[in-house]
Amino acid sequence: MNKNEYSSAASPSERTSRQAETLWRQDQLDPRFCERIASGRAITWEGDPCEYLFVVVEGTVRHCRLLLDGQRIIAGFGYPGDLIGFSFRDRYLFTTEAVTDCRVRRISATRANASSLDVDLSEELTREHCRMHARALSMLHKSADQRVADFMLDTGRQIASPLRNGSMYLLTMSRADIADHLGLTVETVCRGISRLRRDGVLEIEHSNLVIIRNLSELQERASQDQDADLPLDMLGNYSRSQWATRPS
Repeated sequence: MNKNEYSSAASPSERTSRQAETLWRQDQLDPRFCERIASGRAITWEGDPCEYLFVVVEGTVRHCRLLLDGQRIIAGFGYPGDLIGFSFRDRYLFTTEAVTDCRVRRISATRANASSLDVDLSEELTREHCRMHARALSMLHKSADQRVADFMLDTGRQIASPLRNGSMYLLTMSRADIADHLGLTVETVCRGISRLRRDGVLEIEHSNLVIIRNLSELQERASQDQDADLPLDMLGNYSRSQWATRPS
């Protein structure tokens, strides 16, 4: 099932379109670096030198960290159009793994910072990192059910914005991934999703096709303002839809 069937993105501005065309000129993205990544494989490793940035063309990725006790933390997920390559002092901050089979485009970190590019990819990565940090802080004061509702709402906004009753999207990650992201147990995540289904807020078919039945109630349970759209507002000047719709 193609996720694009359930996605609708706002048309990019004229300025964004010019940026996209500049960035994707053939002399700036070497087609030899278009890669397929199998599910479960790493794209970047935490602590390795940051030599490349990546654009997710197809699939879903997760940004992970392992604690000293072996516990896994998932800082966030990436979808078609997202950039990969969070770094500090030229070292990757996360191990980024493919949740599903993915296609990515590789961009030299040196070239990404070149003045010839209209789009500052490093700045876009910084914006996304700040968004992830802000979301992590907001979770500290939410209950388990609020965290689950917030995740379902945020994921829908990233994949199928603008959301409305009847909007559909594919939940491509496992319940264990969601639990590691929200700091909950798998059982708690499953109970939270079950309550949303039982109360008619969401409908879930085939375990991963999510249909929003009551958007206002989902927003209320997530304790988010109805006009808030943090995941999209903080992406900067470049639109995720532009990355995702570029030709292979």
